[in-house]
Amino acid sequence: MGPASICHGRPRATRGTRIITPAGRLRDRAAGVAAGLFPLALGSDTGGSIRNPASACGIVGLKPTYGLVSRRGVFPLSFTLDHVGPLTRTVADNALMLDVIAGHDPLDPGSAVASAGHYASGLERGVRGLRIGFIQHFHETDMLADPEVAGALANVAQTLQGLGAELREVHLPTLGEFGAVNRVILQSEAWAIHGPWLRERPGDYGQLARRRLMAGAFMTAGDYVQASRRRLQMIAAVEEAFREVDVLFCASAMDPASRIDDAAETERTYPRQARTPFNVTGHPALAMMAGLSPGGLPLSVQFVGRYFAEAALFQIARAWEQQAGTDQKHPPAM
Repeated sequence: MGPASICHGRPRATRGTRIITPAGRLRDRAAGVAAGLFPLALGSDTGGSIRNPASACGIVGLKPTYGLVSRRGVFPLSFTLDHVGPLTRTVADNALMLDVIAGHDPLDPGSAVASAGHYASGLERGVRGLRIGFIQHFHETDMLADPEVAGALANVAQTLQGLGAELREVHLPTLGEFGAVNRVILQSEAWAIHGPWLRERPGDYGQLARRRLMAGAFMTAGDYVQASRRRLQMIAAVEEAFREVDVLFCASAMDPASRIDDAAETERTYPRQARTPFNVTGHPALAMMAGLSPGGLPLSVQFVGRYFAEAALFQIARAWEQQAGTDQKHPPAM
């Protein structure tokens, strides 16, 4: 789930407006990028809504460091968790697009004052000598991945080692803990934003959005404070891991992509993911194709970097892309 829409000017609802969750629109954008209908797109990500469609469509989706890209003009869902980032077919295109959209915006209260730019400068440096932390427990213990996904992740690890990277196993809080913190913060803040409209005009919301947003009405101030405190501990855990490694990698989706016309499988696999942790911590995270299932549908991998170290993410993602040839794999022409 991500912010409702990207608007011009002050976001507001007019009579007849229908507010829905953005997942369908972002899948449409990702599918359009994958099919070559347009070269790039913007997405919003509160719990994985850039990286989910990127994973499902076999393209590159980046959730940048929190605050690196302005959210001005984006209708908010969660002030703490919302991000905006690029969807592209290749790593190089993603880096170039980030060059364009990154930077401080004084009109966005969450915008970071940080140097930005030149994200494509290290694309061809390779991974020799990089220390890469593999978060295996996400897909081996916390949420058992489909064997095809587990095999693809093992292949990514072996490939990176073969290119000269040093792999180390990393342990973080569990996916269940990250998910609980994300859920409490998201639902509390979403209710604070949407509560007045939900009381006055519930019919303007789609059924799924209404059901998800209403849960925030039952969160207490104590729930929100405790989740915020635990969030700081989780940030510290990831920062501690980055004292030992340069980049992290882990699962994105736990299953091969489902066909878009298979609603039941899409509903089953949608929450089976490891993207939420990095909305909680605000670290940059990039999802891309790790291979194809026997049915010809994308498998995915996620790379995670230090704050404002998107260039390192692009460096490792490009090394994998080049070795696996994922930038040369395109959907068949219709």
